[in-house]
Amino acid sequence: MNAVSPVVDPGFVQRLRAWLVSVPGVLFTLVAATVLCRIETTNAPWSPYFLSYGALALAVPLWLGICPIRPARLSGKALWRITALVAVVAIGIDSGIFTIGYDWLLGRLGLYQPFYSISAATDLMVATVASREHLSPWLAEGIFGLLVLIWAPLAEELFYRGYVYGSLKQALPQAVAWAIAVGMFGLRHSLHFFYMWPHLSVAGSVWAFSMLIFGSLMTWLYERTGGLGPSMLVHLLVNLAGMLAAPLP
Repeated sequence: MNAVSPVVDPGFVQRLRAWLVSVPGVLFTLVAATVLCRIETTNAPWSPYFLSYGALALAVPLWLGICPIRPARLSGKALWRITALVAVVAIGIDSGIFTIGYDWLLGRLGLYQPFYSISAATDLMVATVASREHLSPWLAEGIFGLLVLIWAPLAEELFYRGYVYGSLKQALPQAVAWAIAVGMFGLRHSLHFFYMWPHLSVAGSVWAFSMLIFGSLMTWLYERTGGLGPSMLVHLLVNLAGMLAAPLP
């Protein structure tokens, strides 16, 4: 009796895995994911929730299994100290400077509006989603809350820090891998506001810039600790603080 041939050639799977962690494979996946996110935040019926991009950002690093979660370089009190320090700095920059401080400055200048403010732009985006999709404002806000508090700390750290940066630094200078991963991380955040293009260019640019700083902090924490667990925790805390710091619509 002849053995049944596998549906998928194991050799093909191995070649695919090897290609996905190569420089061309990582760059292709990164660009394709960014384009997919751009389409989903503007043209898909479920815009701007980017469901396919969100699934892809989780699936690729989890399938490859190359992203260490448990810290390998620090443990115990040293690990908790560095994680807490980075959390305080990141919250201070994200919530203190780019939410509270930036919105205060815009208010003093009479410019607190969605064109300039990340908070106001996000509120307008949620209100637009609720209006277009005939959802209650609380439901539209709740979906964003789930993405921000559950998906983002897991998927963004796995994809941008673990997969993109972790793979590229094996073949490219560390600074180049860092710049690509962090730069695309910042760009991806600005795509949210393309949902209401062209009215939110300044807010999107400011958000992208703030994410360059935040992404760099998370990359440094990943390098310092040797695992994604601490950056996932800090990412969660920063997003939670940002939601609490943002003014109510």
